[in-house]
Order: sequence, then structure tokens, then C-alpha cells
Amino acid sequence: MKVWLGSLGCRLNQAEIEAMAAELRARGLGLAQLPEEAGIAIINTCSVTAAAAADSRGLVRRTHRRNPAAEIILTGCWSTLEPARAAALPGVVRVVANDTKDALVAEVFCAARQGEAPSRYPREPIPGDRHRLRAFLKIQDGCDQHCTYCVARLARGHSHSLPESAVLDHAREALAGGAQEIVLTGVALSAYGSDRGAHGGLAQLIRRLLAETAVPRLRLSSLEPWAVSPALLDALDHPAVCRHLHLPLQSGARKTLHRMGRPSLPRAYAGSVAQARARLPGVRITTDLLVGFPGETEAEFGESLAFIEELGFADAHIFRYSPRPGTPAAGFAESVPPHLARQRAEHVRQVVARSRHADEASRQGQEEEVLWIRATAADSGLAGFQGLARCGIRVQTTSARNLINTRTAVRLGGPTAGGLCGFVLPTGLSDRRGSAGAECGD
Repeated sequence: MKVWLGSLGCRLNQAEIEAMAAELRARGLGLAQLPEEAGIAIINTCSVTAAAAADSRGLVRRTHRRNPAAEIILTGCWSTLEPARAAALPGVVRVVANDTKDALVAEVFCAARQGEAPSRYPREPIPGDRHRLRAFLKIQDGCDQHCTYCVARLARGHSHSLPESAVLDHAREALAGGAQEIVLTGVALSAYGSDRGAHGGLAQLIRRLLAETAVPRLRLSSLEPWAVSPALLDALDHPAVCRHLHLPLQSGARKTLHRMGRPSLPRAYAGSVAQARARLPGVRITTDLLVGFPGETEAEFGESLAFIEELGFADAHIFRYSPRPGTPAAGFAESVPPHLARQRAEHVRQVVARSRHADEASRQGQEEEVLWIRATAADSGLAGFQGLARCGIRVQTTSARNLINTRTAVRLGGPTAGGLCGFVLPTGLSDRRGSAGAECGD
């Protein structure tokens, strides 16, 4: 029997799906590339916004249409928050809450186990559209913050984290499976180790990963801005650590942040960004921005827009507020009309686009290491490839060689759709290739 794994939403969901894939393989079960090939489908749902919840339901319905015979098992945030509604969807035979999802494979597939699973096993890429050459490791889950708009605490409970020894084991499994980059994920990464009384636990974990494994590239997913400290920045100042920090801001207006329940105000956030840029030259700072929050006045939006422009983000995920059931903000008065929220989101997109283009322009002509992660359309007889630079920029190139899952030195060139083009450099000859504005390629 084969199992198809589906997921949408955050990198934490991807990390959980990858862990399930490794355990399924260890139990002698095959992974399906397409839903049509599977007897069972496991879908990790998302509820961060109303649109994400709708996408989760849509994925379940599409999976059932493509394979009506498949038994569908749901887990993740949306199905945890609305289990009855999830169970009523076509094809769904079981709903597993977030707090028991780590035991999902053992409980559901115990009878299918063929012999004893090895105590450790490599994490290989998942086939199909969940295939990843980068390994996402969940090291922390849950949240103890009280942001008024967020369902994470409701869906995932209090903060808890893996012991360092377990993270190291999982990292070694990922590297044994061919991963060229490890991404540490969690709901609140800065809280890593706090449930065991450890302070500065994330910095300590990073130092151990770098010292005790052969990880070629280490990246953090979303990181709370108040976690930026000299100790953490010292740990991140290492050649294997990718110089890209995603620090969610949400709003640049003090009063809006106060209503959101965010513990970091604009000036403190700006200080964190300044620290990171001073300690990690060339670091690329990206963020999350939430517009149309209840009570957001024109003055507050103007303050936020000016702050966003001042910070000069390299990129941003921009969301319009949608009320999430069970959160305090869902009962706030003075909602922002949808048409106004759309206008404000467009203004923010324009500001971020300018700063993104400025950041990309500043990097043209520089050398970066790129991990090539997928093939794209061929051009003039050469294969096309898309990769991810250490700084997080998407890079396009063409080559007569198969670059997938390789890391190469690249001279960054001019803009392309969604990033920059790149020129693959021969090893040790980084100063002998073309200039920044020429065509992409070898």
C-alpha cells in the first residue's frame, strides 16, 4: 500500500510531513507521487487565515475527486480547530489533533509494519509536489504569546521543544538522505528550550549543530524579532549559516501593535534589525505584514507604511486581516472595510516592491552559493534551473549539466521573474565569469 502526503501552509507543516514520510518508509510503506496511486492520503491542514482554511478544505475535496477510493486522514491546525467539519468532508476517515499528530503514523499504520523499523533512518525527499531537497526540521511547537489575531496557541498549545540530542539525530538523518540544507522550524523558534528552563537555547542548539554535524547550509525559518540578541547573532555568524532572517513585524504603527498584543514595538523592532545588519553584513531581512487590522486608522496605516519604507525590507509576506474564530481580535469593533484593506495592502506591496528591487540591485555582480532545487523550462537547448541563494534570493540559470541538488558558486546577474539570474562559476575561478546584466547561464 502507498501513502500520499499533502500539506499546505507554513514550513512547520512541511517539517511534520517530512517526518511522517521518514517513519512511513521505516515501516515498509511506499510513498505515492500522486493521490491516484495511494490507498491512504494524509493531509496536514492550515488555518492561519480564512483563505488558508478554505484552501485546506479545497485540497481535501480535490484529493477525494482524484481518488474516491482513498481513505483520507486529516491533521494540522484547521482540522484541530474544526474537527467535526473536517470529519464531514468527503473521503475523510479520521481526524488527528495536533497534540497527537506525532504518533499518527505509529497508531494508524502499526498493522502495516513489516518487521522492526530501524532506530534511525535517512530522511529522503518526498516524491511528487512535496519533493524537497532541503530538510525542514521541527524543533519547537506551540506558543505562549498572546497575539490577539493568531490561532497558533489555540491550535498547537503551549510551547514545547525537542531535546538537543533528538534535533541532532534528525539532522544527521536528513544529511544521510541527501539534504543539502537544513531549515529549523517552529511556531516560536526563540522559545526553543524554554520549556526545559534553558535560556538562549536556540543559540546553543545552533552551535551544537554546526560543531557536531556536517551540515553544509543551515537556515532559520520565521524568528521572533525580540529574539535577536548578541548571543544569537554570534551563533549565526558562521559560514554554514544562511544570511537570511525572517522577522515578522505585522505593523509599523505602535497603537496597532498594542491591539495585536505584539510584545515588540516599532523602535525595538528597528533596533533588532540594526543589530542583525551590523553583526551579519549582507544579511537579507524579510518580514510578515498584516493590514486592515480592526481599528487601524488612516493615521496608523500611514505610520506603518512610513516605518516599512524606512526599514527597507528585502521582501515581505503581505496579508489582509481575516477574523479567526476563538481569537480576541475576532470580537474587536471598528473593522476595516474590505475595499479599504485591499487598497492598503496594495500600497504596502508597492513599497515592499521598491525595497526588494533595491536589495536585488545591490546584490547584482556579487558571488553567492546557490542550491539548485528544481528544473524549469529549457532555453535554446539548455536545461533551466531555479535555485536558492544563501541569502534567500531565488536564482535562475541555464546549463547543459544537471544541477539539481548541487551547490555551486554563482555570479548574480539581472532581474528575472521572482528573483535574479545567475552565472555558474567554475570552482576556484569565481573572478573569471561574465558581468551582472548579461544572460543567465553557465
